[in-house]
Amino acid sequence: MNFITSIFSAFFKNEEDRKRLYKTVLPSFIIHFFAAILALGLVFIMTRGLGSKQYGIFSYSFSVVAIIVNLATYGICMLVVKETPAALSKGKIGLSKGLHLWTIKWTVLLCTAFALIAAAFIALTTFFFHFRKETVYTIPLLLALISMPLSGLMNYYTAALRGQHKSVLSLLPDNIVKPTLFLFSIGILYFLTKQFNVQNAVLVNAISFGGGTLFAILAFYKIAPLKDIQPEYDIDLWKKTLKSLFLLQVIMSINSKIDILMLGYLKDSSAVGIFSVADMVASKLLLFLQIMVVITVASISRLHTLGEKQKLQEMITKVSRWVFLITIPVYIFIIVFRRLIMSYFGLDFESGQIALIIISTGQIINVAFGPIGIFALMTGNQKFNIIFTIINIVLNISLNLLLTPTMGINGTAIATAVSLVTWNTSMFIAIRKKTGIKTWIFG
Repeated sequence: MNFITSIFSAFFKNEEDRKRLYKTVLPSFIIHFFAAILALGLVFIMTRGLGSKQYGIFSYSFSVVAIIVNLATYGICMLVVKETPAALSKGKIGLSKGLHLWTIKWTVLLCTAFALIAAAFIALTTFFFHFRKETVYTIPLLLALISMPLSGLMNYYTAALRGQHKSVLSLLPDNIVKPTLFLFSIGILYFLTKQFNVQNAVLVNAISFGGGTLFAILAFYKIAPLKDIQPEYDIDLWKKTLKSLFLLQVIMSINSKIDILMLGYLKDSSAVGIFSVADMVASKLLLFLQIMVVITVASISRLHTLGEKQKLQEMITKVSRWVFLITIPVYIFIIVFRRLIMSYFGLDFESGQIALIIISTGQIINVAFGPIGIFALMTGNQKFNIIFTIINIVLNISLNLLLTPTMGINGTAIATAVSLVTWNTSMFIAIRKKTGIKTWIFG
């Protein structure tokens, strides 16, 4: 812990920043660290108990659910995070309550409606009108849709907690509470019963969403100063903000799960399961970058606003280099012990070694470019995020259609890595031309 503290301290020079280090940053690091351990434990039991085929069905089903939930809630959650602090800073508690009542209503309505529409579409086209054949994904996907309202509410209340300046508390429902309940539940199914299959895993995961949601709700109403407050409304402003966020939420939702969806469409569920594990392991390379983004996001905005370009460049370069130096040993460990890592999840996952190398290489290049995405947002250049993410989706789909049918998960991995490098390179060039700042390790 002293080592981590000494690294973080390099970015916190004054007393106010050091208070934030111990109050927010270190607790956030600890939560992310334990969340990573929980994720590995979950995937271990899931892959050992279900095998690559059933785990692939599980991953695919909840990838579809995640996209639909993000479509329904992402804009609302961003609105809450943006407008709640603004209202509170002006002492307009009534406006914050009105915002809460208006947004929670739409969250429930949209998530429930989207779930019912998706379920009706699948059921009618498959079982009644026979427009499409029933697949191994059909029943698990229908069961997974049960979790949509709960998942949407959990997303909403964690965003509401961030809006109340409770960023550490907001991390607990999705990162600790929900996975802990899921791990405990599937542990019982795996070790104490003979009923561990993909359908039961999907239902247990839905119940775990309920636990995470309940925690988030109780936490929010305990700290939010809304009792006995008369609500006020600014619906025109809120609608205008939501419209501006809609395109971004659609793009981000699709981009987040496009690889798994394409692989599930082009190959069998076993390939989806193996790729999901390789992608999950490779994504751990982003852990320290994600934490450092939390540390520096406010400073990026402040220095950019003040026009202190030299200090901003120095800070971004320092962040990028520290993150890369700490991440590169993890990358080397993954490459050297790739077979041991993949076989940890089951012998049939060993075939994902090459995919793990390819995705990890894409991610380490991603790390080398620094916190470019959040830098674009904090400097008012979010349009580049939209433009290049659309290009990234088109490129990813094209490469998947070209490579996956013949190369399997390795083709999907190449599509993922190439898309990552292309997005980072394009963003880097655009941001450098616009701001004069180089976000990568050579800045």
